[in-house]
Amino acid sequence: MKNMNYLIALAFFGIFTGFLISSNTSIPTPTLSISEATPKRNYSIDSHRAIEVTQTSAALLFTASQNVQAYVQYGTTQKYGEQTKLEESFNYSTHRQKMTGLTPDTTYYYKIHTTNEAGMKHSTTGSFTTE
Repeated sequence: MKNMNYLIALAFFGIFTGFLISSNTSIPTPTLSISEATPKRNYSIDSHRAIEVTQTSAALLFTASQNVQAYVQYGTTQKYGEQTKLEESFNYSTHRQKMTGLTPDTTYYYKIHTTNEAGMKHSTTGSFTTE
C-alpha cells in the first residue's frame, strides 16, 4: 500500500487547528481545552432611550456591551404589535432603530431584542410619547 499523507483540519468556535498524519500512522485523538470551546462571554444591553421624537416618528438609541444584531418591538400597549427590521450586521454595539407611521400625542412601549453567538437578550420595556 502506498504511503499517503492526510491533512486533518478542525474548527471549534472559530479556533482553527490542523495536523498532518500518514497512512501508516494511527490517527491521534484531538484534545480541546475548555477555554477554546467557550463561546463569547455573556453580554448586556447597557442603555436605551427614545430620540428624535416627532408627531409621527421616533428613533431608539441603544448600546450593547458586545457587537449584536437587533430589532425592536413597539406599540401602544405592552403587547407591542409592530417591529423594526432585524439588522443585517453584527459589526457594531451602538444602534439606532427608526419607527415611522406613529400617531401624534400617543404613548408607545418598546422592547429591544438582540442576538449574537453568545445568545439572545431582551431589554426592559421602555416608553415614549409622540408630540
